[in-house]
Amino acid sequence: MDRDRKPEYIECLEAADLGELRYLSRFFGLLERDDLVRALGIGDQAVRELEGLEQVIRSARDELMRPMAVEPEELKRVRATADSLLEIGRHEMEAVKVMLDREISDYRPEFSARVECVPPSDDRAHWYFAEIVEIAQREFHYFANPRTYAAWARLRIADRDASTWDDLIVSFHGVGREFRGLIAVTAFYNRYQLGSERGKKDRRRTHSKRISDELFQINYLEDPEQAADRFREWLRGVLTIGLGQWRRGLPAARGT
Repeated sequence: MDRDRKPEYIECLEAADLGELRYLSRFFGLLERDDLVRALGIGDQAVRELEGLEQVIRSARDELMRPMAVEPEELKRVRATADSLLEIGRHEMEAVKVMLDREISDYRPEFSARVECVPPSDDRAHWYFAEIVEIAQREFHYFANPRTYAAWARLRIADRDASTWDDLIVSFHGVGREFRGLIAVTAFYNRYQLGSERGKKDRRRTHSKRISDELFQINYLEDPEQAADRFREWLRGVLTIGLGQWRRGLPAARGT
């Protein structure tokens, strides 16, 4: 067990002694999840790093010469589930946008909110590659592979007076160098400062932070309806935390 997680483990044990077993059960579930993600991501990487240069080149040649294989039904199924969850993400963000418009933009028109949803077929699906890889490697210890699946949804809050964009981004991407039917979803918050000496169209990222400490996983074995219920609960927590980060960055909040 990672030393950093021992305090959490002890707290779960103490709760179990008091009859609250759910925290200990959830803790072991998270450990199993992390082990699975590492096995799919890091295991492939370690094997390939041991291959010689010539073997890698030959393998690449074989891949290029091999006819395109038809995907097994289970791999198609997990992609279809991810597509449906992406649409759920768009609807949930649209609902938040409506609340922002009603509660803030109607009174402070310099604020505006916009939702954008980019499916795998879109050329922009591979945006945010750097953030995705950094979170996967540093926080969750797996190999993120947008090549096998990539999509994202974004809630953007713009402040015209401060010339800032605050983005809440939910990214869908494959796990592992070889696609084995597991897609991960991560969430992060970016802030951009607009404008520079070269003009208003320039932007500079001034802040980037992971929103959720839980990695959402989609697999081909789970019923799509169950996955949808889990995703809604996870996403609503993400949006709540992300909006809290945005609120703390407001000029009035920074001055308190």
